[in-house]
Amino acid sequence: MRFSRIFLPIAALAMAACNSNLAPTAWSDVPDTVTLYSASRANLATKPSGFDFSVPVAVAVEGATLAESFDIVLLDQGAGLALEPSGALLGNANHAGIAPVMADSLHGIRQAPSDTTQFIQNAPVPIQAGDFFVVRSRRVSCVLTSGSYYAKLQIVAVNPDSGTMRMAYARNPYCGDNTLVPPGS
Repeated sequence: MRFSRIFLPIAALAMAACNSNLAPTAWSDVPDTVTLYSASRANLATKPSGFDFSVPVAVAVEGATLAESFDIVLLDQGAGLALEPSGALLGNANHAGIAPVMADSLHGIRQAPSDTTQFIQNAPVPIQAGDFFVVRSRRVSCVLTSGSYYAKLQIVAVNPDSGTMRMAYARNPYCGDNTLVPPGS
């Protein structure tokens, strides 16, 4: 009996720390924007070329040693640019994936695809301004379990000459929850 009085509050706190659905966190799908720089170019090596959706933050991808700190990376592909899931770049199956989606607006993307085969995990995905995607992060620790974060993004601008891409994104803060709009939206 004493165990349950101690264990249950501790379990509730752990779940709250993990942003579980039992601990409501106010969130918004108003997008943030970020510029990424091609990791293919030596002159841009210190600039952020990858994005970590579990945090979320842009990161400089300077080699395979950062395998656990990003989900997608911007690369040159032919005369254009492409986003590549981290697992494809590093040759491992870390669950990060990119799913191209049809949408009229970022707000119109309400849920990540439930069919996991729609996520490209092992190849670069060419990008153009106006493209919409859903990204699934690599598997990360969620205190009591592991899972992925989901985000929706729109390619706002692409400049192959300078090796840059600007994207708008909104991320669900709940690990393992593939809805992309806040509760009640």
